[in-house]
Parts: sequence; C-alpha cells; structure tokens
Amino acid sequence: MERNFEVKGYWWLPENEDNKIAGLLYTSDDGRQYLELLGCFEKLPFSKNVIKYDIINGFSSKGKNYTLFDTFVYNQSLNIPGFPNTIILINIIFEDLLVNSLDEIKFYSIFTTFKYLDDWILINGLNINTDNIKNKMLNI
Repeated sequence: MERNFEVKGYWWLPENEDNKIAGLLYTSDDGRQYLELLGCFEKLPFSKNVIKYDIINGFSSKGKNYTLFDTFVYNQSLNIPGFPNTIILINIIFEDLLVNSLDEIKFYSIFTTFKYLDDWILINGLNINTDNIKNKMLNI
C-alpha cells in the first residue's frame, strides 16, 4: 500500500495519558487517514461493538503534537505469541494541537467562498433578493 504521509509517534487517549502506544499515522493512496497501533487502548481487544474514540492525542518522533478527531477501530489482529495490532480510521487530524475534550474544539466563525456561484445561480433560475445587501444579508 502506497503511503503519502507518515508520522511515527506515541498515541494515547486524553483520559488515560499514562497508556502511550507506539504507532504510525498515515494517509493511504485512496486518501483515507489511518493510525496503526502496536497494541490497543482497550484492556480487552476485539469487542463485538464498534469502538469509537472522539479524541486521540499523539506526539511524533519529530516533536509535533497531533490530535485525531472522530475516529473508530477499523481492524484489529492478534498473533499468538504476540500482541494486538489495531488500525484506526480517522476523520480529522489537527497538527500542532493537543486537546483533552470535545469542548476545546469549537469554531466561533466559519467563512466559505464558492467559485462561479453567480453563474450557477443564473443558469438554474434561482431568485436573488439583494434588498438587504446593506445589512450583509443575501437571500437566494
């Protein structure tokens, strides 16, 4: 499997910072982001339920902090003798940021732009009301 982005480091759950596990954070060639751990966060691996983690924190071998947000266990394996190997699918990666709770991840504002929106609106016959343009309101 081709890997476009790789980060070696130690990873832990905010509520259990003493249980650091070595692992590799990477982006696969299909664009998905994974964390491959040499172990597992649970005392009993291979739960029948979907294991989901809101936040996983990490520290890379190059000295960067990472917070992985909205993650779940994708695959687990165990060789005997050996130890569990856990692959976690990640939805969002924050670099140079460590957070310990969901309350610390808040967006107070968001801004977006759309290229060629004017052309698309006119082609599809939407009505644009610019009466409130002075109040920075645009109704479509």
